[in-house]
Amino acid sequence: MSNKTEIKSIVEKNEHLREYLFTRGFIFTNNQSINANEYPFYGNWKSFTFGSYILLVDEKINVFYKKNNEKIYILIGHAYNPFDGVYDEDELIENLFQNVFLIILINGLAYLHLSAFMIIN
Repeated sequence: MSNKTEIKSIVEKNEHLREYLFTRGFIFTNNQSINANEYPFYGNWKSFTFGSYILLVDEKINVFYKKNNEKIYILIGHAYNPFDGVYDEDELIENLFQNVFLIILINGLAYLHLSAFMIIN
């Protein structure tokens, strides 16, 4: 039996464990066939659609995003900027919206703890 089959079998029999499956995870994909109500999500993940992409995140994770005509800025998780003391994610994403030139940043800087930041063209 594969690991996937074993895990699926365990959580199918023990529904109370489903909320712990891939805790604090996220998936960013253009695969439109993912069903967020089936394994491994079981309806415990939030879903966001950005154009042809879907962002699925564990319900325990915060998601902040800002759109303009050209780009979508997404912040997944918690972020803190120790250089200016900003810890409000809405303020951080607004600052990033005005100043960032990165394409994808995942846990790339010390002040993005357990976070991901994406700019989608």
